[in-house]
Amino acid sequence: MSGRTWAVLGVAVVGLAATGGAQTMPRRDGLWKVQIQMQMPNMPMAIPPMTQEQCVTPEDLKDPIRTVPQANGRGGNAQDCKMTDYQTVGNKVTWKMECTGRAPMNGTGEMVYTNDTYAGQMTMNMQGGQTMTMRMNGVRLGDCTR
Repeated sequence: MSGRTWAVLGVAVVGLAATGGAQTMPRRDGLWKVQIQMQMPNMPMAIPPMTQEQCVTPEDLKDPIRTVPQANGRGGNAQDCKMTDYQTVGNKVTWKMECTGRAPMNGTGEMVYTNDTYAGQMTMNMQGGQTMTMRMNGVRLGDCTR
């Protein structure tokens, strides 16, 4: 996967995390298994899904930036992204995002939460007409062991 693809993925995931503020996500604490699948048309090969485990503490739930999985520590600068129209209605979170800087883009996203799962997607429109869709799924495995 190219450096630009990792940077775009990192910006998008970190940008999602930047929805922060005083609003909390309708998500439980505990150990979560998270899968992120990125799709980009016209890529020479499919991008394999990324899976990771994430411990979300009760303190993390007070700050949504701490509950979003990071793209394996790669790329992205949340300061280049601005979230707008962030809304939580019941168990659904929606937002719009505008990113400037090295990889300008804009897009929309939606996540739906239950007590033990979440699923959603974010679609980003990049400069030059390229579109990236990220599908995110999480399942709660139990309590954190740390």
